[in-house]
Amino acid sequence: MLDDDDDAHLFRPPEPTPAGTRRFAHYAFAVAAALFVALTWMGLPLHTEVAPAGIVSFELARTPGQAIAIVQSWDEAARARAAIHLSVDYAFLLAYAAWLWAALRGLALRFEARGEAGARGARWSRRLAASMWLAAGLDAVENAALGIILAGGFDPEDPEGLLSIDASWPALAFTCAVFKFALVALALGVLIWGAVKVPVPPDDERA
Repeated sequence: MLDDDDDAHLFRPPEPTPAGTRRFAHYAFAVAAALFVALTWMGLPLHTEVAPAGIVSFELARTPGQAIAIVQSWDEAARARAAIHLSVDYAFLLAYAAWLWAALRGLALRFEARGEAGARGARWSRRLAASMWLAAGLDAVENAALGIILAGGFDPEDPEGLLSIDASWPALAFTCAVFKFALVALALGVLIWGAVKVPVPPDDERA
C-alpha cells in the first residue's frame, strides 16, 4: 500500500531535462522565427518618412501628435496591414516568450549542473525566464493600445479627417514597448553570456 508521500510522488510532474527543454526551445524558436519573417514582410509598406522603422516607430510614438502623424502617413491599404500586423503579433509574442522562457530555463539547468557554484546563476536565469511572460503581457497591452489608436485616429466618414485620441493610449503603448524591449534585450544578452559561461555539453547537443 502506498503512503501519502508515494502518492504525492506519483502525481508530481517530472522534472524538465536539459534535452527536453532544449527541444521545446528549438520548436518555439522555429515558430517565432517564421512569424518574425512574416511580420517583417507584412510591415514593409509601413516604413515611411514619418515612420522610418515602420511598426516599431508606431510603438515608440509616445504622444498623440506623433502617433497620428504616423497613422496619417499610411494609406488605407497600409493601415489595414498595420491592423493585421497587430493581430498576428499576438501569436508572435507567445512564440518568442515561449522560446526565451525555455532557453533561459535550459540555461538554469546547466547552471544547476555545476552545483553550488551555479546556484546563483540558476536562480537568476529562472527569474528572468519567468519575466518573459511579463514581456509578452506588456506586448499584448501595447498591441491593444496601438489598435485603439489605429481605429480611432480617423473619421470613418472622412478618411482624410483626423480625430483626436486620448493621450494615455500612445503613452501606454510607449511604456509597454520600452519595458518589453528591455526585458527581451536582457534575456538575449544573458543567453549569449550563458552560452559562453556554461556552454551546452557535447553529449547534450546530440540528445
